[in-house]
Amino acid sequence: MRYVPKMDGLDLVKKIRAQLDRNGYKDVEIKIIGDVPWSKMAYDTDIAHSIEEMYDAFGIPYATPAP
Repeated sequence: MRYVPKMDGLDLVKKIRAQLDRNGYKDVEIKIIGDVPWSKMAYDTDIAHSIEEMYDAFGIPYATPAP
């Protein structure tokens, strides 16, 4: 699963476990394969400019995030 800034992966697993338990799915096992924290990227990079060009080429609307 992917999460947004300032979310904690282990906290999400606890919440999902609680929701599964509440709904009668106590037999469902959750395996954490990896917990990679969220990150930020710079928007003035070659890869970021390539993404913007691809969005333009396919007519995908986007907005540059505020700093």
